[in-house]
Amino acid sequence: MMKYIIFGLGREGLSSFNFLLQRVTKPEQIILVDDQPTSQLTLAWQTVIQKYSLTILSSKKLIGNLQSTIKQESKIIRNFRLIKAPGIPQSHPL
Repeated sequence: MMKYIIFGLGREGLSSFNFLLQRVTKPEQIILVDDQPTSQLTLAWQTVIQKYSLTILSSKKLIGNLQSTIKQESKIIRNFRLIKAPGIPQSHPL
């Protein structure tokens, strides 16, 4: 089963989420990642997160665990597609 990671939860991230939601069988196939805590996201995002009981991953925590995760789960990672919002600079460490 393909999973998607949306990195950047601004307007474009929300549009990507709504697009993917029409194409996946379960919302859990979509993983959300942002630098900001949930409390600082827009009301639209907070509504979506509550409606679908989603969890937001902190990009900072993800960066810290990325190398060990890749080594341990390289086969699983092949089933992910990353969608980076345009507002995320190319210089971002993730």
